[in-house]
Amino acid sequence: MRPSELAALTGVSTRVLRHYEAKGLIVSQRLDNGYRNYNAKDVEKVRWITSLLKCGFSTRQIAELEKFSQVSDMDDARFIQCLAQHREKLRALDTLIELLNERRNTLATRIHAYE
Repeated sequence: MRPSELAALTGVSTRVLRHYEAKGLIVSQRLDNGYRNYNAKDVEKVRWITSLLKCGFSTRQIAELEKFSQVSDMDDARFIQCLAQHREKLRALDTLIELLNERRNTLATRIHAYE
């Protein structure tokens, strides 16, 4: 599939696809004419990348996570470090969710008071 088709299916721009490719997050196949070509697995991969970015992961962290998911003989110390970073990210997201829920409840209370 062409980059524009992948972009349409995933909700990202073709520029973002080129950025992901430059960072090594996705790999396109090249046609004889040099054009990029993607497959159905790339749709899921781009959606996965997008969801991790929305959760606050950097492209570097996503690349590390991808590397660990593909290599079974990874260094234990690096794996533990990566896991600790992901746990910290999860704690930060939980804290943010709590804060947002508090703000939502405060706003709902104010709206209810004005009604």
